Amino acid sequence: MKLADMHCHILPGIDDGAPDEEMSTRMLRLEAAEGVSSIIFTPHFKPEHHNASPRTVLKLTARMQEIAIQESLGIKVYAGNEILFFDEVPTLLEHGDVLTLAGSDHALIEFYPTELYDRIRSALYEVLAAGFTPIVAHVERYLDIIGYPERVNELIALGAEIQVNASTVMGKYGFSVRQIVRRLISRRSVHYIATDAHDDRRRAPLLSGCAHLIEKKYGTCCAGRILHDNALNLIYSGSEEK
Repeated sequence: MKLADMHCHILPGIDDGAPDEEMSTRMLRLEAAEGVSSIIFTPHFKPEHHNASPRTVLKLTARMQEIAIQESLGIKVYAGNEILFFDEVPTLLEHGDVLTLAGSDHALIEFYPTELYDRIRSALYEVLAAGFTPIVAHVERYLDIIGYPERVNELIALGAEIQVNASTVMGKYGFSVRQIVRRLISRRSVHYIATDAHDDRRRAPLLSGCAHLIEKKYGTCCAGRILHDNALNLIYSGSEEK
């Protein structure tokens, strides 16, 4: 099965992910070994931080593509951001001061784990009103959502899409959260599963085990949709593929 990783921190030296090109290269090799053929890099963009500019992210992405070619990894890479929501985010998106995913109209949005549901919903509406489709990053981390799983479908009805981490599906964060996430998958309430990888060991880019589990429990169509096809659709809708 072909896989795509649309949320990871592989670009070197610009956030809490890979600190240097050496580790970035090792992470790319792991992605290839896992069967990943398309990657969207999503370095953090946070308020009151020294965030890498879109130009820097695009430059580093081009460098990673060179390495993938040199190493014959069979991977295509794209640029994006994981955006911690704050009031100016819709304006930054409109002005191109923060990156959507692969030049598409989809933006990967995260929140603090303790953010209240009403604030999350309001923030996602603001992103939608600015003309972008918000993808809620690792929805399982937000206590005021995962404790009330029906709220996930409320956000989908609003127009948002949902991403969960492969490690959560595999049980890294406990049985209860694992079961809730798997139930969401069975109800077609998850659009993307990604690695959210930050290094090549503790938070490595591992996706194939999750892919096999999803395929076995929920079918090949489900696995293909949330581990490859949906990510490819947004890549092909983006300016980088036009």
